[in-house]
This record gives sequence, C-alpha cells and structure tokens, in this order.
Amino acid sequence: DLDPENVEAHLYLGDIHAEQGRKDEARESYHKALALDPSNERANQGIAHLGS
Repeated sequence: DLDPENVEAHLYLGDIHAEQGRKDEARESYHKALALDPSNERANQGIAHLGS
C-alpha cells in the first residue's frame, strides 16, 4: 500500500498515471505531493505538463 505521507511515492504514481494518459489521477497524485511538500518543484512541473 502507498504510504500517504511519502512524497516520492505520490510523485512516482503521478508520473505513472501521466504516462498512461490518466490526467485526473496524475493531477491528484501531484496535488497530494504538494500538500505534503508545498515547494516541490517536480510536482509543480508535473501539473504544468498535464495542462488543463
């Protein structure tokens, strides 16, 4: 199971979802990472890459 406090796990999951074209799930994972680490650049880049 995914550790809800693990920023890297949320980022990895976001990347996997993004690669699979699952934008909503990817965005959710990146936002969870940002909730734990608001200055996380990788999460911000992931969200920006997804577009709107």
